[in-house]
Amino acid sequence: MGQRTNIILQVKYRDEKWNETIEETRIFHCQWGIGRILPKNVMSILHNMQSSDLYRKGAAARLCPGGLWDATDEWEMKQDELNALSFDDPSKVGEVMHAANNNGGIFLRLTETCNSKKLERTTTVEYAFMLGYEEGGNYKKFVSKDKFLEKQSRYIDEDFRKMLDMTLDYYEAQDMAAIEDKSPADKLRTIMRKQIDEK
Repeated sequence: MGQRTNIILQVKYRDEKWNETIEETRIFHCQWGIGRILPKNVMSILHNMQSSDLYRKGAAARLCPGGLWDATDEWEMKQDELNALSFDDPSKVGEVMHAANNNGGIFLRLTETCNSKKLERTTTVEYAFMLGYEEGGNYKKFVSKDKFLEKQSRYIDEDFRKMLDMTLDYYEAQDMAAIEDKSPADKLRTIMRKQIDEK
């Protein structure tokens, strides 16, 4: 059965005493994730970040939108291997992403940071899409949001695209695949802005 997509959600947060970094990664499967469905689920996850109980055990699982299946345990995914996934190694992400999947998905990372000036918890949002076999992908490299939406253009109109863009902008989400497409100077500026924001 086709139109299958996955969301790999990685959440990194600090314990109550701010001493230890806790990592949780879950893989959410959507049987009919083609078109607007995958981006709508991503927006739901981002809106769910507003919950006050995000930063405690089980954070990643609680962010799973309704209608998605948390397949992590049934697929016997090892938590330490999932936590090691990174934007620097798309092929490793692809090994997980392609499970029961033919229309791609997204690797989404939420990292808790502390704004030292306001002494409050904030969240850094990073993401990268992958194309499935039916869209010409091979699960070995990331593609930008624009490239992913281009392949889904028959299902996505301009109004929906604007809504998605506004949501990602609101949460200051970084398209890590788009950063890779930038010039070295642009990449450096992006990294420097991120470091300044985290101070």
